[in-house]
Amino acid sequence: WPHAELFGDVRQLNKAQLEQLLMRYPTVTELHVWGGFPCVDLSSVNVRGQGLDGPQSSLFYELKRVLKELKEIGHVKVKFIAENVASMPKHECERITEELQVKPYHLNCADAVPMQRPRLCWTSECLEGCLGGITFSEEQYWVTVSAPAAYPQQADWITEGTWWPGGDEGYTLPTALKSIERKRPPPAPAGIHRCDTDTLARWTSDSYRFPPYHYLPRFIFWTDDKWRLANSSEKELLLGYGFNHTKLCFSASKIKSSGQKYEDERLCLLGDSFSVFSFIIPAAALCKHLLPTLQYSQ
Repeated sequence: WPHAELFGDVRQLNKAQLEQLLMRYPTVTELHVWGGFPCVDLSSVNVRGQGLDGPQSSLFYELKRVLKELKEIGHVKVKFIAENVASMPKHECERITEELQVKPYHLNCADAVPMQRPRLCWTSECLEGCLGGITFSEEQYWVTVSAPAAYPQQADWITEGTWWPGGDEGYTLPTALKSIERKRPPPAPAGIHRCDTDTLARWTSDSYRFPPYHYLPRFIFWTDDKWRLANSSEKELLLGYGFNHTKLCFSASKIKSSGQKYEDERLCLLGDSFSVFSFIIPAAALCKHLLPTLQYSQ
């Protein structure tokens, strides 16, 4: 994306820079601000998380600041989307809702692809009516969105020569997470009480990269007699990105020096990514006045 401008640390992005940016594009009448602030301190996977007071997830307040400064500039309409994990403590969800003054939507791409990614979406726009084939259910902390579509065939996304028995049995994969090689298990690893001896052995042999429940038999892929978890190319497609979307994250020489670090990096990038299959819905809501009426399955 050679046209994209990178500004680095959001904490250094100030009102004067925003004004200068808008002056360069005088025909712009509407801004869509997307914020996927860090989930590290909010996720249930991190038992030591400090919520919005944590060093990483507290960057949420930078999103709120940027929105405020854009609105103060005044001559453009500002719409926004903020995203984070649905597993956060309910009181943290309420804090974000109070700060943004909108109730979130609960989205999960498992309606359309065989992988979980339950997320909360706070947006300035109403999702109801933006696309056909979607239903909404009002709940205490959020509005649950159901957006079903036919699952893709395994041959459309699984690496050739690989078999996923759990998919044939109707299971869906767990949410994409960062791949972090460890010398020892993290404290209170998620789902360990559900794991048998073989599952824990796989977890150990993979250097504890993911929570132990990711190594349950229903999530294991097989190539002949060798097991593995879903790879980066497969997760890219299940998240709605193009084939080999993250392929260019390392140089050719760096890939040769460590193929495993290259794969870990790609998996980390995907672990931090939006699911296109979920977030196409709020994207359509932001652009509703520009689009024809479409069905979600389209």
